[in-house]
Amino acid sequence: MQINPQTIDKQIAAPFSKSEFLRACLIALLNNKFTIENTPNSEDATAAVNILKEYSNCTCNNNKLLVEKIKRKNNFHFHCGESAFLARSLVAISAVMGWNTKITASGSLVTRNLSDIFDFFVRNNIKFEGNSPFLPLTLSKSDIQNPIELDASQSSQLLSGLLIGNAFAENNFTIQCPHIVSKGYVALTLNMLEKIGIIYNYSGNAFYLANNPIISNNEITIKGDWSAAAFLMVAGLISGKVEILNLDPTSFQPDCIFVDFIKKIGLNCSSIHSNSYKLICEKSIIPPFEFDATDYPDLVPPLVVLAINAKGKSLIKGIHRLVNKESNRILSLLDEFTKIGANIVIDDDSFLIDGNSQMIGGEVSSRNDHRIAMALAVAALNSKSGIVLDNPASVNKSFPDFWKLFK
Repeated sequence: MQINPQTIDKQIAAPFSKSEFLRACLIALLNNKFTIENTPNSEDATAAVNILKEYSNCTCNNNKLLVEKIKRKNNFHFHCGESAFLARSLVAISAVMGWNTKITASGSLVTRNLSDIFDFFVRNNIKFEGNSPFLPLTLSKSDIQNPIELDASQSSQLLSGLLIGNAFAENNFTIQCPHIVSKGYVALTLNMLEKIGIIYNYSGNAFYLANNPIISNNEITIKGDWSAAAFLMVAGLISGKVEILNLDPTSFQPDCIFVDFIKKIGLNCSSIHSNSYKLICEKSIIPPFEFDATDYPDLVPPLVVLAINAKGKSLIKGIHRLVNKESNRILSLLDEFTKIGANIVIDDDSFLIDGNSQMIGGEVSSRNDHRIAMALAVAALNSKSGIVLDNPASVNKSFPDFWKLFK
């Protein structure tokens, strides 16, 4: 796919949040009747909907997903596509619900290191069959003891699954978890549970239910995805103007921090509050900056593009979280952006990026990674000759309508 340098002036809707939707689907799977408003059209969302269709009467009308009449079984087979969140969370839910479950995957998730799942099994004496640290795996109904022990220093996704599953389990557990990364995504899970009436307390590195879990609300509305919107924001900031719809400024999605950051460093970003919220990002002089991305790994690709267009050297910290994604994003960002003229070096756990020269352009690879593809495409807007990108369909994992930005 050829992407040419250009000045853009677009209004575009951010996709509905993949993070919110997948959590809502897991809640729906455990409920008797549940409605989810605003269904994303991404591949990860499709994987979740297919699971719901397999184990419930699931219908979609006017972009509302109605899930009812859950088919209770002793044996489950969850095919998670390429969604690591679904895989980890359904492992955790199956464990606390006492299900016999097979977890399978496709694409990059088949070769992704999921060692934290197997560590969870060992810590809690859960019976399983599988070739650690990879999928597929099968776990058997096990007599899990209270409290549940979890190390969430690699990913918080297992913890999110435990928090959801524990609220619906016959016996509720205390979840001991002293090391947690991406705490913002845990907060998102807790916020969504709170919306339906489930409250957790957190004390001494342990989560426990604060109330008798009684569902008081059977509907969740999904808002726009701030992780995807970050690419749209950067597109406007480096090459014209982008007006972004669908976003919620009160969102618990951790990546909504991006808009606060770009305002803090003085970039042209404004919002309009009328009947709906609209975010407007316009071409700016970008100063060099520092950003600690330890808890915001999905923001690193758009931050790299922002840094390449800055007037000086920028530092993006906490890049170790990028190794075990759809690709090794440290190497993907370094290699692909170096090909087209970017000056990026790795300094310990950071990217040091010199933004003083315009990128040349050329042929690049998405590495079959949606966020790498979007970063390269946005960067092409302000390059000398544009880029030729392989596998543009990789964006379908999270943002199939992304290419409307360039039409």
